[in-house]
Amino acid sequence: MFPCLPIVWIVLWLVISILFPGLLFLQIVPGGTLTGLVGIAITLAGLGFAIWARIHLGTNWSGQPVIRIDHTLVQSGPYRIVRNPIYTGILIASIGSTIVIGEFWALAVTIIILVVFIAKIRNEEEFLLEEFGESFIAYKQKVKALIPFIL
Repeated sequence: MFPCLPIVWIVLWLVISILFPGLLFLQIVPGGTLTGLVGIAITLAGLGFAIWARIHLGTNWSGQPVIRIDHTLVQSGPYRIVRNPIYTGILIASIGSTIVIGEFWALAVTIIILVVFIAKIRNEEEFLLEEFGESFIAYKQKVKALIPFIL
């Protein structure tokens, strides 16, 4: 889907490192035991949500967007909260990890993950629209993609 993406990010990383030395390792979240525990809790909650979503999706899951025989539009469990709960869970886990690490580079990685997920969602939802038509349109109007009630 994005064959040159890793090269783009590496070049961007190098440019930032050269133009703004030290920025990537700038501490943006204060350290401490409480901060670390909160970050770990958020990370575990995100991973738990993603795992719940993956298990709930069952045989409808695929690494690439494909429509299978007897494919169903799952709208229950975590899929009644957000349309892409696996991505939501991974993003939550990444935010928790950013809190634990506390440095700018971790936030940059989380932003990169968000951008990639948004692109993947657009691609995947084309398949779902083609397969489920009006049912998917109604579901899309009712349930947000990544963040309940917002995005």
